[in-house]
Amino acid sequence: ANQTIRAFTEAALKVSPTGKQNSFASRAYASWALAEKGTDQPRSLAAAFYEPINGTRQLDVAVQRITTLRENMNTVYEQKTECASFDVMNKQGSMKDVLDFICA
Repeated sequence: ANQTIRAFTEAALKVSPTGKQNSFASRAYASWALAEKGTDQPRSLAAAFYEPINGTRQLDVAVQRITTLRENMNTVYEQKTECASFDVMNKQGSMKDVLDFICA
């Protein structure tokens, strides 16, 4: 099971959606990823993006918003979810760390 989960997650991080590839020639890997696990109910962090992100630092703003929302949810709901992440732009973490965390 772990091998399947690992392969599925790696594919999600490395395989780009095919829509508009001919228009934009995008074959980008994930620039940032966060994995959480624990016994609490799964949650969505999509609320971090209710307000559009504009400007030149879109990735930095997106990461800040989602990590702040995660921290706020942990505080408000008194959760202590474990997580692993990587951030390509800031050379933090690695895909291997995230995959190892998911499969541990």
